[in-house]
Amino acid sequence: MLSPKMIIRTASLCALAILLVPAMASGGKKHKQKSHHHPAKFSARGGSASIRPVVGTWYVYQNGAESHAQRLALRPDGTFAFIGSGWKSGGNYSIDNNALVLQWTEVDGQPVKYGTMHKRIALNEDKNRFTIDRYNYRKHE
Repeated sequence: MLSPKMIIRTASLCALAILLVPAMASGGKKHKQKSHHHPAKFSARGGSASIRPVVGTWYVYQNGAESHAQRLALRPDGTFAFIGSGWKSGGNYSIDNNALVLQWTEVDGQPVKYGTMHKRIALNEDKNRFTIDRYNYRKHE
C-alpha cells in the first residue's frame, strides 16, 4: 500500500510531466544553450517592461471558478514558482513574441541543469490567460 507521501510525490511528478510532455514532444531536438545565463535587466519599479503585464499569481480556472489547488507565481525579478499540494518547482521566465517562456532551475528542492527543462506557452492577446494542456490559467486580480 502506498503511503500518503508517496501518493503526493507521484501526483507531483505526474503534474510536472503534463507540463513537460509538449515541450519534449518537439521531435527530441536539443537546443544548444550557452553555459552561462544573463538575466534581463530590471528597473527598480518592478521588472522589465516586457514582463510587467504578467507579474502576479495565476490560478487554474475550472467551471468559471478559481482553483487554489495549484498556482503559478510570476515575480517582478523574472523568477517563477509553480506550487501545488506537496510539490514545488521554480526557475526563470521571460516573455517572447506573446509567449511565456519558463526555464526550470529546481524541482522539489533539487537543482535542474540549465536548458534541460523549459516550456513555451502562448499568451492570449491581453496577456491575462493561457492554457497548458487542458488547464486554463488566469491571472488573479
